Formats: sequence, structure tokens, C-alpha cells
Amino acid sequence: MEDIPISELNQNLFQNFYNYIIQNKIKANSTSQYISTLKMLLLKIEKIEDLDFLS
Repeated sequence: MEDIPISELNQNLFQNFYNYIIQNKIKANSTSQYISTLKMLLLKIEKIEDLDFLS
């Protein structure tokens, strides 16, 4: 698996992730953990890169 550049973090990427979760019937606990991890990473990226992600 390759790294994803910050420039490719967009709505389409997250929509594809959502579709993957739905199609593969990922359990709620796993989904919650994935979302929490993504949120933490995005907040760190925002801080480090001095970006302003819309809430």
C-alpha cells in the first residue's frame, strides 16, 4: 500500500472509504476506530502543515 499525499485528501477519497466500509460490512466498533484514527491524523496534519480543514 502506498502513502497518500496530503493533496489527495479530498471528499472523493473519504467517500470511497465510506463505500468500502458499507460494501464490506465492516463492524461498527472497527468503523469507529478507523474514523477516530483518521480524525487524529487529520488534526495532526492540520497542526503540522498549518492547514485549515473545514469542520
